[in-house]
Amino acid sequence: MKQFEEILKESQGELIKFSDFVLKWQKTVNLIAPSTVSDIWERHIVDSAQLFEYIPLNCKVLADMGSGGGFPAIVLAIINKVIGGSIEKFYLIESDVKKSIFLKEAARVFDVPVCVINKRLETVCLDDVDVVTARALKSVEELFLLGRGIIGPHTTCLFLKGEQVDAELALNTHKCIIEKLPSRTHKKASILKIGGICYE
Repeated sequence: MKQFEEILKESQGELIKFSDFVLKWQKTVNLIAPSTVSDIWERHIVDSAQLFEYIPLNCKVLADMGSGGGFPAIVLAIINKVIGGSIEKFYLIESDVKKSIFLKEAARVFDVPVCVINKRLETVCLDDVDVVTARALKSVEELFLLGRGIIGPHTTCLFLKGEQVDAELALNTHKCIIEKLPSRTHKKASILKIGGICYE
């Protein structure tokens, strides 16, 4: 597996194009917080990209919950394409119609194997999902409940979490194996790598 810095450098050209694409759409669709527009590279691109090194090498199918402006899913799909990764299909689940239109256009422009599902998370059922991602969406417990139809016993979850992660974990009622990893973009943020999730 390549080091993160090497992955980011190799994908930088396409990721810069994607950040420009987001900013173009931002004028008509609120994809990212206006206060983060000037720092889109670090706050959104790099923050999303850091998940790639934690994706299992044999991952074929990735599902992203609440894909919004394509962070992290489109970023991961672009990296996967550039470095020749193993992922064959990305499912992007987004209930907002305008954001779903944006995601479909991003997938077309950057020629990545993305299927956009314009439905509410709790209504989606997908089989054989290897990795589930989510960024700045819901608490850990809520993510498990909303993702019941896509998270299987062998699924790895990668959640980008903020300062309240420990409080969220304390409220989690599901049996699972949790690894808390440091974020590369914010000293108080974390990446949760979760497996063995049991719904019984």
